[in-house]
Amino acid sequence: MGFKIDRITRILESRGFHAGGLQVDELVELHMANSSIEQLWYGCKQLKTPYLTGILNLESLILEGCTSLSEVHPSLARHKKLQYVNLVNCVSIRILPNNLEMESLKVFTLDDCSKLEKFPDIVGNMNCLMVLCLDETGITKISSSIHHLIGLGLLSMNSCKNFKSIPSSIGCLKSLKKLDLSSCSELKCLPENLGKVESLEEFDVSGTSIRQLPASVFLSKKLKVLSLDGCKRIVVLPFLTGLCSLEILGLRSWNLREGALPEDIGWLSSLRSLDMSQNNSVSLPKNIMRLFELEMLVLEDCTMLESLPQVPYKVQMGWSNPRPGFGIAVPGNEIPGWFNHQINGRENYPSPMSISCNSIQVLSDHIWLFFLSFDYLKELKEWKNETFSNIELSFHSYKQRVKVKNCGVCLLSSRYR
Repeated sequence: MGFKIDRITRILESRGFHAGGLQVDELVELHMANSSIEQLWYGCKQLKTPYLTGILNLESLILEGCTSLSEVHPSLARHKKLQYVNLVNCVSIRILPNNLEMESLKVFTLDDCSKLEKFPDIVGNMNCLMVLCLDETGITKISSSIHHLIGLGLLSMNSCKNFKSIPSSIGCLKSLKKLDLSSCSELKCLPENLGKVESLEEFDVSGTSIRQLPASVFLSKKLKVLSLDGCKRIVVLPFLTGLCSLEILGLRSWNLREGALPEDIGWLSSLRSLDMSQNNSVSLPKNIMRLFELEMLVLEDCTMLESLPQVPYKVQMGWSNPRPGFGIAVPGNEIPGWFNHQINGRENYPSPMSISCNSIQVLSDHIWLFFLSFDYLKELKEWKNETFSNIELSFHSYKQRVKVKNCGVCLLSSRYR
């Protein structure tokens, strides 16, 4: 099979066929995603390994899903015009060229290359690289030569289970805006100069084994998102006042105990979302009421929580008009007398309409109070094209060990209507 390519912008798409006589001097994009190839052939007909030097104008190389491809020729690492390289899900690739010197490269994606253990050293000018994605690779470390990537804006290493250390030279990446190290379960420490990345806006170390964050991180004036979900080894957070731009703080499943959250959290003037679910705190800092921009406060499965301080106005407004509503579980086994519609539990009660709500696991009798928005019910009826005349409610649990003994309904009216 032979093709003649006689114009500068040519796109070749193949799905597993062998191109034996391609004339590709002016090829710009090679797209062979999900191909069954084991090795690429370029230029000289007798070469059995990939050879890219002869394709001088190639700008895009897409080999996503080529599961049999095990090696990339060193000529890739020296190509002068390649801007986009996609090797996502090339699960058989074990090695890349030792050194990368690709002056035009902008995006390099290697997600799901699970057998790849080493990322090449960066040599020469690679100032154009903006995106480097290494999610779910087998990489154990990154070379200190990463400091050459002065234009890098995104470094993502989500779920690199063998990744153990990040070099201090990362502090030289003055353009880095997002650093994702989430679910790197072997990562135990971070370089002290990480906070020198003054451009950093999003930082995610959820699910890692780090014991503490570098103090310099808490002086990052541009940081907007900080995710520490599942960082169970962190005992306490230092001062937070330096995070003047922080909008989202994730502390879910963090073994957060009393006093672990500093009182100066109230000085996070830009904070909009705070997730403290699945923690063991008995109370929250009183200064939380100073978070005037806070819109979302998530406290799911905080089974030790005994009291709440006054919450910010915007959070209160959200609670006063929930969609569909909000609930709370408290110890007890009697429905308050002011619930004017009550009935004992009955099995297998049919319901014409259902609304699913999150629940928590308890070991004794509890009362579950849930506020359901009237507007939500009305809109649900209208969406089903049904006439709105009356409301019929039932309560049940999907867990067989949980039994509904009694249930009740109390209608609430608002003086503002």
